[in-house]
Amino acid sequence: MITGTIIVLISGILTGLCFLPMRYTTNWSFENTWFVWCIVSLVFIPPLIAWAFIPHLGQGYKEVGAPLILIVLSSGLLAGMSGFLYGLGISKIGLAGANALSNGISLALGSFIPLVFQHAGVIRTKLGFWLLLGLALALVGVMIAAFASHFRGEQASRVIAAGTDSAGARARLSKNVFLGIGVSIAAGLLFPAQNLGIAFADKFMKVARTFGSSEVFMTYAFYVPYFASSFVSNGIYSVIMWRCKG
Repeated sequence: MITGTIIVLISGILTGLCFLPMRYTTNWSFENTWFVWCIVSLVFIPPLIAWAFIPHLGQGYKEVGAPLILIVLSSGLLAGMSGFLYGLGISKIGLAGANALSNGISLALGSFIPLVFQHAGVIRTKLGFWLLLGLALALVGVMIAAFASHFRGEQASRVIAAGTDSAGARARLSKNVFLGIGVSIAAGLLFPAQNLGIAFADKFMKVARTFGSSEVFMTYAFYVPYFASSFVSNGIYSVIMWRCKG
């Protein structure tokens, strides 16, 4: 229990810090930074870890079966779309605003959707009432975060307009703020697809455990197909942006 809690805390810290280098890649377009991040974290690292620590990985996927793999690939594709929308939101309204909006929505819905699919009867219980209340409060928090991001953007646009005497600069910044809020909310709506995929990850982990994987690394049997399809949607986005700017 203590070990798991520590791992979750470290994971949360690293998740919050992983986009920090974007502040120092100001000479790169967003899609360039995002593509490098995705190809390292989604394509290279998970298969490398799975190959190193899960014996007979290919045979394990045969045991899992094509239908379940297709479900995981589909959820990864949708969650991948949320990934580049989230990154785009960071580039428009900053890490704090994008985190509050996208993570707030995704955490609320990501907890609720698997519950409906797997334990629908719980909704009609007292526990279900408290879960729904918590969901409502989380969405209120998201609305407050959206308002705060908009207010911050308005303040910044006034400062720019006052310094440059340019209504166009103010309009562009305001547009960026609205775009950032919109894509961050969209990211939060799509990201629970990850939770839906993880809800079906048990068989991947059980098969990996059967073939000799430790509990620490058996999750990577699920991560390999899931992250691979996530990279597809992110890669398509980057290619489209390169062609538009090329």
